[in-house]
Amino acid sequence: MIYYNIHTHHVPATPDVVAIVNTLIGLDSVPDAVSDPLPLFRSVGIHPCYIYNVEEQLAELRRQAVQPRVVAIGETGLDKRAATPLTQQMELFRASADLSEKHNLPLIIHCVKAWDELI
Repeated sequence: MIYYNIHTHHVPATPDVVAIVNTLIGLDSVPDAVSDPLPLFRSVGIHPCYIYNVEEQLAELRRQAVQPRVVAIGETGLDKRAATPLTQQMELFRASADLSEKHNLPLIIHCVKAWDELI
């Protein structure tokens, strides 16, 4: 039986797992699309707890969103526990959502204690 994991931060340890491995812009090293043999599927996003330079991170997210192995945008969203101001998180969340719509990609959302703002 094949197990599908749509959001993980680790390459699967067994061949019976098909995974979308998340790369967080600004935290993880971004693999080169040509030289990265595994995994076949990736998501890229700016996590609300790891925002440090909005313009630089958005530019990298836009660059990564068109890579052939990227099948989703995120993990992105709102987190009231994060040190980053909520207004800045909302700006990045909107930009990420717009990017997912532009490229017709699913959006993986991270939301902690901010449901009203998210909706």
